[in-house]
Amino acid sequence: MRFKSIASGSNGNCYYVEHEGAAFLIDLGINKSQLARKCNDHGVPLHFVQAILITHSHSDHVRGISAFCRKNPLPLYALPETYQGIIANPTIHHKPDPTLCRNITCGVPFEVAGMKVTAFHVPHDSHDNVGYFIEAGGTNLCLMTDVGEFTPEMKAYIAKADNLVVESNFDQHMLETGSYHFLLKRRILSGVGHSSNATTASVLEQHLTLRTRRVFLCHLSGNNNTPELAYESTHQALRRAGLSPEIVVFSRLQPSLFFEL
Repeated sequence: MRFKSIASGSNGNCYYVEHEGAAFLIDLGINKSQLARKCNDHGVPLHFVQAILITHSHSDHVRGISAFCRKNPLPLYALPETYQGIIANPTIHHKPDPTLCRNITCGVPFEVAGMKVTAFHVPHDSHDNVGYFIEAGGTNLCLMTDVGEFTPEMKAYIAKADNLVVESNFDQHMLETGSYHFLLKRRILSGVGHSSNATTASVLEQHLTLRTRRVFLCHLSGNNNTPELAYESTHQALRRAGLSPEIVVFSRLQPSLFFEL
């Protein structure tokens, strides 16, 4: 498999996963011109993309889907509740074509672009947010973003991940002392909000195994985190656990390198 972050954060999220000349996107929260520019500038073969997998219905994960699919009518894989969430989202003015929607069920594997994919629940204040466990070519990639809390099921997926994409959204001190309204702070800190650097690091320290080759930290806050803080928190925790996978922190605005998994 090959993997690349195209965008990661509240400004928009989009990830590219490829295997043997076929690919899919996970989320499309940037507009089609941004997607085209980022792909052209960074060598992403967008013509390989055969489908879009959706994690949940928040705008920063789905706002670009409808416009992109008008010219590229690709199947959209998501829970039925996620489609209802997109329809109910007032900030999404153009809704996806319902004929493109392919319903998935958590825990039931499906195949797309030659890869085996299994969805699992991830707590968040949306319509049934999911993560994805992707298998192909003798390896796997696990992605979990917008994490309100880590469930036993999520921890089990972490333990068997060869490559893990996981949210490390905010630094606790920066959030508590920052300018956000207290209601927004309360939402972020809730069990259906986002995961802090410290929480993510602690879970990885306890549940990551020697099999994991790379940890990708995603969806960093632009106001309440820095790449350095996110990296150091996870690095210190994994060092305490005697683990040394490569740690990559995704930029909010710039695509990552391609990673051969």
